[in-house]
Amino acid sequence: MDGLSAWSGEPEPIALPFIRPCHYAEAMTRHTAKDFREGGKARLLLDYEGAVYALSMTVGALQDLVYKGRGPVVTKIGRRTFFAVKDLEAFVDAHRQAL
Repeated sequence: MDGLSAWSGEPEPIALPFIRPCHYAEAMTRHTAKDFREGGKARLLLDYEGAVYALSMTVGALQDLVYKGRGPVVTKIGRRTFFAVKDLEAFVDAHRQAL
């Protein structure tokens, strides 16, 4: 046998990482800073994941901006890093450009 005759033409299924239903539902919805203020999710501070959803960027991009001092103002409580919704809005307002 040449090794190719055993191939059936159907690709093998790819094993996807397990996603808990609550995380999957959360990932399928878009969040904005307004949602966190008014949408029944009254949060004063957002962690990196919440800030990423509000800013529509990746965690790595946000971490890089914060590390270089060009990102939104952070609030440190213990070892955890948070972002105030008003600071995220100020960050977006400071980066608006007219085309």
